[in-house]
Amino acid sequence: MKWPGAQVLRAVLFTGAAAPMFLLGILGLIVFYQNLGWVPANGRIAVANPPTGPTGLLTVDGLVHGRFDVVVDAVQHLMLPALVIAIGPAVAIGRVLRSSLMTDIDSDYARTARAKGLSEGRIMTRHVLRNSVGSALSMTGLQVGLMFSGVLVVE
Repeated sequence: MKWPGAQVLRAVLFTGAAAPMFLLGILGLIVFYQNLGWVPANGRIAVANPPTGPTGLLTVDGLVHGRFDVVVDAVQHLMLPALVIAIGPAVAIGRVLRSSLMTDIDSDYARTARAKGLSEGRIMTRHVLRNSVGSALSMTGLQVGLMFSGVLVVE
């Protein structure tokens, strides 16, 4: 919760969540395609003869037909759009979870667990996180609609 780079990471994530999805997509293309060459720039797949299987999903059809080259290529084409779509909701959910954790870390049951001699990691996972995750799950339900609305802009 209080490691040295936490403030810098929070600032970067907050800036990323505040940026529009199309801008994140363009920046992702510049960084991950043009500069680093990690992901392809466009298209659905780069394999010449992909399988036309029962589902129409290249990842699933590639697995069904045993074409792992198709699966790997389809996943590479999905990585950047998935990251751009997920960053906004992930930051919002993370902020709600952090706020809930900070509230619950000083609660009576956490103090009792410390008095019993439990380690901080065990207190966080067994006691505090278990009681704090409800608000993050509620926020996840709200963010699903935002993710679906962002798909159209990113694609």
